[in-house]
Amino acid sequence: MEIYNKTFKTHRIALIAGVLLMIGLSWLRYGLIRNLKVDNTPFPVEWNYPVFIVFISALVLIAINYWKLVWKDQAAGRKNFKKEAYWIVILSSFILPFLSNDVFVYLGHGYLSNHGVDVFSHTNILKDSIWISYIDAWPDGPFVYGPLNLLPAKIANWIGGENIWLTFASYKVLMMLMGFGIVELLHKIIKDPKDLLMAVLAPAFWLHNIGHMHNDMIAAVFVMVSVALILRNHMIAAALFMGIALACKVSVIIYVPFIFCFFFFTYQMSVGKKILVMCGAFILLVASIMGSYAIFYTGPDSLTVPFGYLAKQNAAKSFAEILGEILNVLFSDDKNSIGNEFDKASIVKTDPKVYWWGVSQKIFNVIGLVMMVLLTIIFIAKTKLKLSKELVIEYFIKLSFIFFFIYLHIFQAWYLVLLMPLIVISENQRIKKFFMVLCAYSGVHTIIYVIARPSALFYLVPVLVIINCGLFLCHFRKNYLTVEAT
Repeated sequence: MEIYNKTFKTHRIALIAGVLLMIGLSWLRYGLIRNLKVDNTPFPVEWNYPVFIVFISALVLIAINYWKLVWKDQAAGRKNFKKEAYWIVILSSFILPFLSNDVFVYLGHGYLSNHGVDVFSHTNILKDSIWISYIDAWPDGPFVYGPLNLLPAKIANWIGGENIWLTFASYKVLMMLMGFGIVELLHKIIKDPKDLLMAVLAPAFWLHNIGHMHNDMIAAVFVMVSVALILRNHMIAAALFMGIALACKVSVIIYVPFIFCFFFFTYQMSVGKKILVMCGAFILLVASIMGSYAIFYTGPDSLTVPFGYLAKQNAAKSFAEILGEILNVLFSDDKNSIGNEFDKASIVKTDPKVYWWGVSQKIFNVIGLVMMVLLTIIFIAKTKLKLSKELVIEYFIKLSFIFFFIYLHIFQAWYLVLLMPLIVISENQRIKKFFMVLCAYSGVHTIIYVIARPSALFYLVPVLVIINCGLFLCHFRKNYLTVEAT
């Protein structure tokens, strides 16, 4: 036991050291630039390679000890990892944004909303916000997220007023509280204590969502409440919170069929009663979405403008984007190097890149649908629809990976926080290991976007995305052509 405690402590210290390195990098950048802004304000050129090396070294240090803490014997015998979970949330809250500017877009819209501006129905409004000097990405956009995601930004701006740092710190505290909520909810649904450690030590959780404050955290809280409820067969309440989660982030829609299928195939009740309960739950789910949107609804433009704006955006740093870059080089007259320009705001719609990105998105949509159909056929054939709780969870966790990474074209690591509820309740250990690798690896490319150009490091981005696509396809081949829970 003494050796176990010493070994566990060593790996925990090493992992915390990696987190502290990330915190140090974020503050170093602020010290060098003297600006919170991330986009188009990179580290000075002479810092490019040192910063990249430190970032990768910290991530490797974290990943190795992350793996050992969760999968080696060091985790055996521990009954509770909540203390470690809380410390990682608190520590990561000290990170300043250095990989993504998204939080400033949220705060900009929150500021405008507090000043009476309808941020859902209008574009090109962020220029009137005190946060505009921190925003390069999406400066012309409306608030494209669900209405509940706007509330923390409004609260933070209300507390901070015109003071940038007080507002920023207030939002930090709010996201830290969201992190605490996720820890508590995860603790309620896990079976194995080490699964809590696996979730909260993932860079997707602490680096990207707690540290950089992506509003996926808000949707994740409501999704986890819904999953916790459906595991206890509270279908009506689960549908209520799932509707609220959908009103935060549309990408959580994969959980809607999950909670209904989980209830239908696993709850002991006559089929007729199940259908009645599910109909009532569906009505409540829709009502909760409508109720959430009603908070800021001012007319059809509240919906059509944000969704219309999103429809015009290209895939971001995804499998589809890289394929589009390759197709552009091969088949268009524009022979710009792959990775030479990923800034969508500077690309005119007549640029051949835009056409080939659209083509590649369609290709991946077809691939995603084929994968989903193949997965479904395999499950029907092997289970004959005699589904247990474990089988339903396995099916939807596999479906969600296809949905997120192939069909939705998502390569941003922070979206992975939305998969955590399914990950921690799954008994499929291979998928959990893949998730851990993905959480660590998927964030590597983000550091390159704060590297000053010209830099050879920027050409690593398509390579990283292609490798990630290869990892996914390898994972699909190993884990999707069978059913583990039978």
